[in-house]
Amino acid sequence: DGPATAANFFDARTTDPVFNFDVPADGTYRLRITDSLNMLREDVRQTYRLVIRPQSADFRVVGVPQVGYSGVLLRKGGQAAIQVVAFRHHGFDQEILDKATNLPAGVTASEATIGPGKTSALLELRAAADAGPVIGQIALVAEATVDGQAISRPVRFGVVNWQGTMQQ
Repeated sequence: DGPATAANFFDARTTDPVFNFDVPADGTYRLRITDSLNMLREDVRQTYRLVIRPQSADFRVVGVPQVGYSGVLLRKGGQAAIQVVAFRHHGFDQEILDKATNLPAGVTASEATIGPGKTSALLELRAAADAGPVIGQIALVAEATVDGQAISRPVRFGVVNWQGTMQQ
């Protein structure tokens, strides 16, 4: 369920299969899972995970630093941006409000709204010119209404893990 439109900065697409099955009647059903290449391998890393559950609308959000690959660097009098990326599940298409919490003194943050039909938005952090030095963590939280109930989810941080060779 990775947002394809976010592929430019955080590619979360997967080839893992997802199948929605509407049970036509009560009864016993049999499920067979095999490797799509029909290869037998004795490797503990080659595992299957099967999840069977009723569908329910939900969401998760990942925060990705817009500049840099290891975290957010915010200097005195400066600003930094975090791209918040929504992963919407089972038809959830409501507005998601993203906010920063646990901000150090002298640091403010905008709120970012990921609207219906959208997958990302930009949250901006600003440091006052007289902000003191801090090494610490901030937290982001995402809030939305799901099936008439207000819920909040922590925003997890992620960075792009580039693979390939470095050119000199």
